[in-house]
Amino acid sequence: AAAAFNKGTYAADILRVSGSGKCEETGGNLKIVGPFWAAPIHDQAVIDELLQRVECEHCEQSLPYPLATAERMVGLLTSMAEELKDVPLHYNLPELAATLRSSVPSQLEMRSALVNAGYRVSSFHHDPDAVKTDAPNSVLWDVMRAYCQKNPPKGSCKKRDSKVAAAILARPCSTVVDFSVPAILQGPKKKVLRFPPNPEANWGPKRRAGRLQEVDAAQEGGDLQQPVSRKQRRRAAKELAVKNS
Repeated sequence: AAAAFNKGTYAADILRVSGSGKCEETGGNLKIVGPFWAAPIHDQAVIDELLQRVECEHCEQSLPYPLATAERMVGLLTSMAEELKDVPLHYNLPELAATLRSSVPSQLEMRSALVNAGYRVSSFHHDPDAVKTDAPNSVLWDVMRAYCQKNPPKGSCKKRDSKVAAAILARPCSTVVDFSVPAILQGPKKKVLRFPPNPEANWGPKRRAGRLQEVDAAQEGGDLQQPVSRKQRRRAAKELAVKNS
């Protein structure tokens, strides 16, 4: 695709899709997205060295100071180390199930089916509900079709019928799907917390800072100060004016 500039605005040229340009599962038009990074995003040697430094407390390469987040770092680095490096994209299992209005297959069921079909599969360090695999899309949908045969979809509470789900489920399976757990998935697994929960409730970015304003002790139960934005102060002034009128 070529790039073009129109009145100072960048726009990508129309991308010609090879083939029919239609989805093989539903027959709908394909949507082109991107760009995305197709090369590996992790260096295995760097990850291994970081793991060794964080886990080893008394070796020569250990960190000179303790880390409060060492356990979380070990879990994240372990998940990154186990991830397929040559597979750039991932599949979110709840999204696949939502498309078919079905329940969500477990990670073990999906991994077992893909491994038994002869493909590689791993987790994705950024999403505990996702898998990365070198299997084509058709195999993923075959696994979902086989899962729906075992666990018939009951539909969504908001929308029972779906033309997309009906079109996908109507297609025959071209892959022999076996959900039995293979030996490679039954071996010992490193016991680390790969996806630790948040350290506290409502953890994450807070609202932006505002000016301090004293709060009426009679209303708040104490002599407190809390940030109140200009918009909140105007709203409080209006409510007070209405109350006193």
